[in-house]
Amino acid sequence: MTIDVTVLGNEFTTGKAGLLDNRELVDNTPTTLYTVPAGKYAVVSVNFANTDTVKQTFTLSTLSNGTTFHINVDTPVQPYSREERTGIVLNAGESLVAHIN
Repeated sequence: MTIDVTVLGNEFTTGKAGLLDNRELVDNTPTTLYTVPAGKYAVVSVNFANTDTVKQTFTLSTLSNGTTFHINVDTPVQPYSREERTGIVLNAGESLVAHIN
């Protein structure tokens, strides 16, 4: 199973804005979607689109200094629908990580 994920956001102090990542996630493979560069911070939104005929679930986390903080765990996405998470603030060096189950 796969699910399409898009990360949009603003990276502050550089002025970078818009699409930060767009990819397809594969079963049980944790994937780093975005890492904030040193000296910056970002506010991001993440869209999970299920283009499959069966319900899927995703887990979304941040990774900071080796510590994982879960934003969503095993959140369902119905067939041919999407889930969105907005307003996620990430500091310098933090990563946004996702996987599907």
